[in-house]
Amino acid sequence: MSEDAAKKIFAKNLKYFMDLNEKKQVDLAKYLGCSTGLVSAWCAGQKMPRVNTINEICLWFHIEMADLLTDTSKEQEDGYYLNEETKKIAQAIYDSPDMRSLFDMSSKMSPERLKAHLEFMKRLQESEM
Repeated sequence: MSEDAAKKIFAKNLKYFMDLNEKKQVDLAKYLGCSTGLVSAWCAGQKMPRVNTINEICLWFHIEMADLLTDTSKEQEDGYYLNEETKKIAQAIYDSPDMRSLFDMSSKMSPERLKAHLEFMKRLQESEM
């Protein structure tokens, strides 16, 4: 892979994780203690950070180096999810803070407690029909 191709892949992935985490270039620059111009050059695919800087970015986003250095466009074309229903559910959870909260809380409950909550929600839904 050429150096220019690597810069473009890194830039695309960096922008993706910045958007995903609702961060701006100035936020990353402050975290790293570098200039916003340097971060802008990374995002434009003009420059590539050093490996230790890439590692710091990964720590900030809680991701692996491969997440920033690998071209995932083919995977995204094929789709991340194995089926359409899972994709719709994941998107609904992502779009709604309340759904994210419910998902987060339910993932921390014991199976018995989760079952009790599900039964309560079913009865509540039936009473509203």
